[in-house]
Amino acid sequence: MDSGASSGTTGRYKYGFSEENWEEEMEKVPLFMTKSPETIDPDESPALAAMQALKYDSSDDEKTVVALKEDGNEFFRRKLYAKAVDAYTAALRMKNGRDDVELQAILYANRAAANFHLENYGSSLYDAQEALKHKPDHVKAIARAAQASFRLNRYREAIEWCDKGLRVDPAHSVLIELSAKAEGNRKRDDKERRVRAAREKQRRRAVETLHQEIKKRGIQLKVSANKQTDNDDDDNENSADKPNPEHMPRIDSEGSMHWRVQFLYPEYQQSDCIENFHEDSRFADHLEVMFPGAPWDIQKTYQPELIRIYFYGKEMQSLVGVSSDKTLKTVLSDARYEVQDYVPEFLLISESSPYMKHFLKENTISRQDLT
Repeated sequence: MDSGASSGTTGRYKYGFSEENWEEEMEKVPLFMTKSPETIDPDESPALAAMQALKYDSSDDEKTVVALKEDGNEFFRRKLYAKAVDAYTAALRMKNGRDDVELQAILYANRAAANFHLENYGSSLYDAQEALKHKPDHVKAIARAAQASFRLNRYREAIEWCDKGLRVDPAHSVLIELSAKAEGNRKRDDKERRVRAAREKQRRRAVETLHQEIKKRGIQLKVSANKQTDNDDDDNENSADKPNPEHMPRIDSEGSMHWRVQFLYPEYQQSDCIENFHEDSRFADHLEVMFPGAPWDIQKTYQPELIRIYFYGKEMQSLVGVSSDKTLKTVLSDARYEVQDYVPEFLLISESSPYMKHFLKENTISRQDLT
């Protein structure tokens, strides 16, 4: 048969059938497909691409909008919710059909349902509200708005949506059940909020009392801006920026103050923490328990009688020596000391350690030690 082709190089149609690929090629023909069309890449199936082009290549945009809506419904039926959202979105973007109030309400309500199943609750709520702008009594859109609000833990809004829907359909079982659940959760949240508020009020009162006791002792306290306790939101009660209550000093039943004190050993880059340092205890009382015996003190140079104690004066200008016979209250009350973020810190060095000479050379030592 004369094909009308001129002589020269010829080639086979790349989508042609052969003994090896006929089953694969048949699968690309819409009439013989055994798989759902959405699982087939249109670029690999010219027949499918042609049919899709015919479906949407219409001068009548209104028919295209309806076709897209039907596609969205079919995707939704198959639980392909993301594809359903895409189809409804494409339909909503079409110019024709925007004047059809009923159609617009349906498209937004359907997309709200698809978004809900995708757990896009904020988008679902938005779509439901848009549907109601076109049709205020669209009970399915109202129910979806209520459900989305509930999933967003906005229980008061959910109750309001339920009330609105029940005015349209008093027997709507979904709204009746959801309203009861939302009311129960609202009461639970209100109770928890009251408990948190009471706990926060008690905490603030305790902090205020603590600050008064610190001031009464003549102790200077400096709290970092991110650890202030007076202007925090109740919802941030457990914020990592707040001072740890366990690190703050406590007042016992006799009115005495107990501090968490940090001992720093710059020679070895080590530290110790005295969790319960009574304000009337001497430094020597703790040193005698702790030394000798520190695992890092291999040379055994840290003996209670050889340890020298220092603190940085205000604004870190110089180091002040402290006699181990002094009580914590006496030291903290010194005008040169300033407690940072509720935890006093002291540097400890052994006078028999070679490091002491280096330490004294590198730091400015106050001429007036606290002895």
